[in-house]
Amino acid sequence: MSSVRVVFAIILIIVLAYFYLEIRRARRKMKAEERVEDAKSEKSVAALEAEAASIEKEAGKMRGKTGRK
Repeated sequence: MSSVRVVFAIILIIVLAYFYLEIRRARRKMKAEERVEDAKSEKSVAALEAEAASIEKEAGKMRGKTGRK
């Protein structure tokens, strides 16, 4: 009877360890995906800022052409 309990306990420990490792792996994957999304959003923000700067520069040129003489 006690050998059955020992075998059951060993199997239970193995199953719990497996689930623990799977949860850790899933968390790491989620964090990595989050970092990728953050990097993409930073790149898009930088691109938008560059576009805004070029539009402002172009507007400045237009103001200079139509402005004071």
